[in-house]
Amino acid sequence: MKWQDYHIIKQKTGWAGILDGAMRASVRGDTQQDVFERVRDIIKGKGGGEISIHGCNGKIRDKRTYIKKDPYPPKG
Repeated sequence: MKWQDYHIIKQKTGWAGILDGAMRASVRGDTQQDVFERVRDIIKGKGGGEISIHGCNGKIRDKRTYIKKDPYPPKG
């Protein structure tokens, strides 16, 4: 699957999770935590990605990376 990067940003009506390069939000919610959890579930289901969490001032305050687990890890 394709690696996906999302940004969680503050908007007038609440918080939004936007796929990098998209024009519209994929996820909307009242709280940053709610949007983060929903975006995290999307990324984990799609094979991995990174979430950039923006503060109310618009600056990135945290980044979280999720990778897909290897279905055939080496024995050892």
